[in-house]
Amino acid sequence: MGSMATEDMILRPLRGFFRGRKMLVTGASSGIGRDIALVLAGLGVKTALLARRQVMLENLASAIRNQGGDALVLTADISRREEVRHAIASALGELGHIDILINSAGILEPGAVETMDSQSLQRMLDVNVLGTLHTIQAVLPSMRQAGSGNIVNIGSLAGAAGYPRLAVIQPPNLPWWG
Repeated sequence: MGSMATEDMILRPLRGFFRGRKMLVTGASSGIGRDIALVLAGLGVKTALLARRQVMLENLASAIRNQGGDALVLTADISRREEVRHAIASALGELGHIDILINSAGILEPGAVETMDSQSLQRMLDVNVLGTLHTIQAVLPSMRQAGSGNIVNIGSLAGAAGYPRLAVIQPPNLPWWG
């Protein structure tokens, strides 16, 4: 069996599951967030792209549209609660509801924890922890009202495994219940 036939066997049921769903991806301008948005949009998910870098989001939205998908560009800094609330209100206004929230935005400030300055630590907390909470707080009420929804929080292996001279603060290190 050729690789195209195998790929089609794997993707066909996924297309059926994802087609018509609506998703918001933070950190969509690059990395894992970008890749998730591109792949799931290709499976028929209507995708809201959220990040700070508008040009990169526009390029991704164009790529999604070129493969026949729908994409909405939302520019915000997730560490700023009001920006997040405004962006997600726009997404909900455009999409109606959000079935899937992918929290992929995050930063890493390289350095040893014992010598890291307080501004770097605060920035990691603001983006990686509070930013994740800001998006959950903005999306969760609509998911509860709909009676369904999925929230996926992406983290780094650096935070799970630990590396010398690399302080990592990220949501998977913290308990999440709702």
